[in-house]
Amino acid sequence: MVADQNHSPDSIHSEQEVIRRTENKAKRVNSLEAEIEDLDECADMETVVDLIHEIVPLIIAKKGLKGAVHKGSSYLSESSEESDSVKTIVIRENEAIPHKQRRKARPKKVKRLVV
Repeated sequence: MVADQNHSPDSIHSEQEVIRRTENKAKRVNSLEAEIEDLDECADMETVVDLIHEIVPLIIAKKGLKGAVHKGSSYLSESSEESDSVKTIVIRENEAIPHKQRRKARPKKVKRLVV
């Protein structure tokens, strides 16, 4: 039996391998899509936002001293309670850099022309 020159046994094997991998990827994608649909049904956006509003102040209070906001961090929540809009929370915290490694701002030397 003579093998076709365009389809050697190695190329047939590699094609089959590509097909097998593609089918496995398709199964995985379908599985992940089903999982996403399940999660969408379970998680309500309003519930997630409410949980974040409960958790963030607790974390800030835990890291600060007796509920004080940590130096270098800020917590901002802006919204009106009358509206149904989502509250905006901004948290910023400076990186913990050892004192000696911080760079001091040095004044820049500027040449001025005297007129």
